[in-house]
Amino acid sequence: MSKHIKKSDLSKERKWTRFPEKEIRCYNNSGITIGDYFEIKRGLATGDNSFFIMSKKKINDLGLDMSFFKTVLPSPRYLKTDLVESDDGGIPLIEPQCFLLDCKLTEQEIMKQSTTIWEYLHSGIEKTSQKYLCKNRKMVLARA
Repeated sequence: MSKHIKKSDLSKERKWTRFPEKEIRCYNNSGITIGDYFEIKRGLATGDNSFFIMSKKKINDLGLDMSFFKTVLPSPRYLKTDLVESDDGGIPLIEPQCFLLDCKLTEQEIMKQSTTIWEYLHSGIEKTSQKYLCKNRKMVLARA
């Protein structure tokens, strides 16, 4: 296998061992990066995605208060499009729509505001709280 590669392209590469199998990289000369438009973060690390991330149908079926959830994009492997549009409320118009249970309240505040959320969180104490990431975090529920 052989391939003609310009000297100028080789000079941009730290290692040449990627050639000839891989293509020449495209470099962004405009100075604009994705970070200029978006806040780039590591993916979520809930410790139990099936417990903390759910569909709107599951939220409704469980009778949970939507105000305790925020919209998240699914893993890129589940996206069927490169462009994600949203409704007027900022909810992505894609399937699956995913929502993260995200609460910064104390246990007592949760109990006052939503007994269904409090009960749901407590339903995870036996199983979810024992999973590695959850068990090794400082505190899942804040205490007043």
